[in-house]
Amino acid sequence: MLISLFRSSYSSKILIFSIVGILLWLDAFIGPPAMPAPPELSPLYAILHNWIGDIKWLPTILAFILLFIQAITFNYAVTERGMLSKTTFMIALVYLVLMSHSPEMLTLHPVLIANLFLIIALNRILQIYGKKESLVHLLDASLMVGMASLFYFPAILFLVFVLISLLSYSFLSWREWLIAPWGVVTPYIFLFGYFYWIGQLNDQLSHYGNFIAEISALNISHYPGIYHIFWSIIVIMLVLTLGKFLNRLGERTVSLRKKYIVIIALFLSGLVTFLYVHGNFKYHIMLLFIPVAVFIGFYLIEVKKTFWSEVMFGLLLLVIIIAKFL
Repeated sequence: MLISLFRSSYSSKILIFSIVGILLWLDAFIGPPAMPAPPELSPLYAILHNWIGDIKWLPTILAFILLFIQAITFNYAVTERGMLSKTTFMIALVYLVLMSHSPEMLTLHPVLIANLFLIIALNRILQIYGKKESLVHLLDASLMVGMASLFYFPAILFLVFVLISLLSYSFLSWREWLIAPWGVVTPYIFLFGYFYWIGQLNDQLSHYGNFIAEISALNISHYPGIYHIFWSIIVIMLVLTLGKFLNRLGERTVSLRKKYIVIIALFLSGLVTFLYVHGNFKYHIMLLFIPVAVFIGFYLIEVKKTFWSEVMFGLLLLVIIIAKFL
């Protein structure tokens, strides 16, 4: 029923969307979880954690507002580019549900903040196609990737997403290929300048080098079984979705095919970041939820018979509710 509702026009759905979000976060508003400790090489998140980490309700309230803004912005970025056959609020709903799956993460955490910048970067990349002056959009997108990495360093690997997008759009000029990494590096010019100023540049460079050299192993066996069920449902939905998604590529216009490839590039880049998960899997996986929300939203909108999609989405919600009581 919920899927059928959100398949229709979204003009009257913001209120319902808000109610769903409040219900998913109600337990966090009553008993807010603590902000996670800053991971390695996340200087801006560390500052934010020091500022507001001890204020009981503020991180959760800010996180909910930030997630709401992200979902609306993300939904607009995808639907405005004509990537779905209907103008709906489905992408926002799926993203909200995915990002709300863990009770411990219903607060500000590094990936929630990084995702804001990645959504802005995606929006700018989607705007590039067909424009004569693409350099400004490209610089903005790559700069956003760099900013995301200051809150969660593995997000820097979304430079791969920007570069694959250039290939998809057939941008072969040296200027685009120079601007992309330059935009990502720009925030670090200021960061390392600060480290130089306080006499910590060599230590910090060594720290970054050691982090990059240390590829982490992925181990999720210690997470509760309820999360394994959640991730399994996501995988099943992705298997159902990707085949339909790829089959539709040949039916779309050239511009839409290229934009779909951009979403695939975003997903592949997110997979690459798992080389540096470093024990932060519970929120690291949320780096994938931007493209995953597009894939699942596409399936939920395009499928003709909604029974099984309603069942799968209902199971996701049920698992999230059960997790709140474990």
